[in-house]
Amino acid sequence: MKKMMIAGAIQFALFLNAQKTSNSQNGSISYGLKGGLNISNATDKSFTYGYGYSNQKSRIGFNAGAFVNIPISKSFSIQPELLFSQYGYKTEYDFRIINTEDGYDPLLVGNKATYTTNLGYIVIPIMVQYSIIPNLYVEVGPEFGINIIAQEKYTETADSYLQNRTIDISKDFLNTFNFGVGAGAGYYFTDNIGITGRYIFGLTDTTKNPYNIPNKTEIKNKAFQVGLVYKFK
Repeated sequence: MKKMMIAGAIQFALFLNAQKTSNSQNGSISYGLKGGLNISNATDKSFTYGYGYSNQKSRIGFNAGAFVNIPISKSFSIQPELLFSQYGYKTEYDFRIINTEDGYDPLLVGNKATYTTNLGYIVIPIMVQYSIIPNLYVEVGPEFGINIIAQEKYTETADSYLQNRTIDISKDFLNTFNFGVGAGAGYYFTDNIGITGRYIFGLTDTTKNPYNIPNKTEIKNKAFQVGLVYKFK
């Protein structure tokens, strides 16, 4: 184990030295800030309640954080990022007829409800970027996330009342770790200011199954991101 650690340290030192030499030849390491909108959804949203749903909508959130861009050749670079990113989804129910063991529940007929799920993550995307031309690039890479916010907002409307409430989603029902892949493109208008677009598709189930429900549907995040970047020179 000690020999492996020493060998790993030597390899890491050689990698850093190679990066330093490469950067001097292909460009310097740069840092920056970025932020923008998330238009997020999920692969399936029918798990909240078993009544079925009449409509599905995306949820609007935001992302913000910092990045470092590391050139590795004339056209390629690696860009690790540290962001706060809001994912989630919205499910609308129309309780026209609710089937129960006794027929239907007359208290719910005509009611409508909206469930908005808010999932906030600290995410680390590691994107490999390829410059098509000096200011235009495409990118692809993994994204690792840790959930820090999990809430569901419930709004119910009926003929005689409006009900609102927000609840925290129990950690018993939510996976803390999230993994996905992203692909996108970006364009710099100047040396400092640019625009970026990226699509994120989650590969891990965001929900747990504490009650061992058979054939539980997996719920995976997906989002389109668009925003601005500012690179320090």
